[in-house]
Amino acid sequence: MVFSSPLFVFCFLPAALAAYYAAPRRARHLVLTCFSYLFYGWTNPAFCLLLLLSTAIDWVCGLVIAGVSPLSGGPDPEPLPVGGPRSRRQR
Repeated sequence: MVFSSPLFVFCFLPAALAAYYAAPRRARHLVLTCFSYLFYGWTNPAFCLLLLLSTAIDWVCGLVIAGVSPLSGGPDPEPLPVGGPRSRRQR
């Protein structure tokens, strides 16, 4: 499936948008992720396994960078600073 195909424009995209807006706010990322897997697996389902592996590795790396243990739950990460200058030039 390609982005310019009638199947994508008239079937897949409306279904993805309808599911996205029908889902609760907290589940919208999951809906888009599932539709992404479906889109990329349409041509070759083996790509879904590669995408799942990549997603899992990226998720664990993100938790490690944030200082959260993926197995024990770990501490909550520090919130990002809000406001104030971001660089010396902005001061």
